[in-house]
Amino acid sequence: MSEVVVSLFHVRDERTVQSRIEEAVEDYSRTYKTEDSQVKLLYESGGKPYLESRAVELSISHSGELWGCALSKEPVGLDIQLIREKGVCSVAKRFFHPEEYRYLQETGFSDFFSLWTAKESYVKFTGEGITDGFSAFSVVDSQGLLSSVNGAELKLIPFLPEYRICVCAERIGSLIIRDKREKR
Repeated sequence: MSEVVVSLFHVRDERTVQSRIEEAVEDYSRTYKTEDSQVKLLYESGGKPYLESRAVELSISHSGELWGCALSKEPVGLDIQLIREKGVCSVAKRFFHPEEYRYLQETGFSDFFSLWTAKESYVKFTGEGITDGFSAFSVVDSQGLLSSVNGAELKLIPFLPEYRICVCAERIGSLIIRDKREKR
């Protein structure tokens, strides 16, 4: 089971991406007694970020005024989306699985961002990205949003009403949310 820590920052604070990641890793290391003194951010060929030491896995996302970093000892995916009304129908039709599109049509597209964050957190977890088969899998069934897809667990995080946030890991044992939006 994965222990996942999600740190959420305000995008307009003075901290750099590197300093936000350093703070998040420091918090994670303190909580789970891990050592990661080298917090150097690198990117795989597909664009997935990772820490040079590989002692902790991470996923990064930002939208609107929120920037987030999920950390775990196991692979993890995080997505944050600011809810916007424009264009969701055409985006869903283009990128979503037919079952998801039908579900959204039936629900008036109100769950669009829950589905989007679930899908994007999953492809970040796998490292595939949205260009490779985003419409090839579904995160819904006739009952609504699934709690897992292809053996990976999905958790929507209630945080602010104007955002949807989802984290994905193989099995999420504990999930800690750290609100770092206050200026230091």
